[in-house]
Amino acid sequence: MPKKCILILLDGLGDRSHESLRFITPLQAAQTPVLDSLFRCGENGLYHATFPGQALPSETAHFLMFGYDISAFPGRGPLEALGAGNVLESNDVAVLAHFACLKNENQILSLKEGKPKITDKEVDSLIQSVAEYETKRDPYLF
Repeated sequence: MPKKCILILLDGLGDRSHESLRFITPLQAAQTPVLDSLFRCGENGLYHATFPGQALPSETAHFLMFGYDISAFPGRGPLEALGAGNVLESNDVAVLAHFACLKNENQILSLKEGKPKITDKEVDSLIQSVAEYETKRDPYLF
């Protein structure tokens, strides 16, 4: 067995077929000589973190893939906080939030393109609003 291994995880690569591509996926339509070469030189396959057909968020699937038990999954907030170099104490709560802007077109809400603009004052207000609630662990969430 080799002493070194490179794991290439193609997370989020799946897509849907499109009529404009003669009903194949963008990956099927793409020219992928580098990926093709890597696949010829290495080992590849499919991995189901739980069971085939169960769709998991990427972070949960990665957690399981590296051998951790799902009951120990701390959630994406703590993982992102630790990855950013923050030290978390046992009573800290870390929440991951993505800001988005919506538009209403013909009674249908959809996401606006681009990143929303938010001021430091608005961020502080959001943090203060969340801090007012006492968090309790939901036994049905992992």
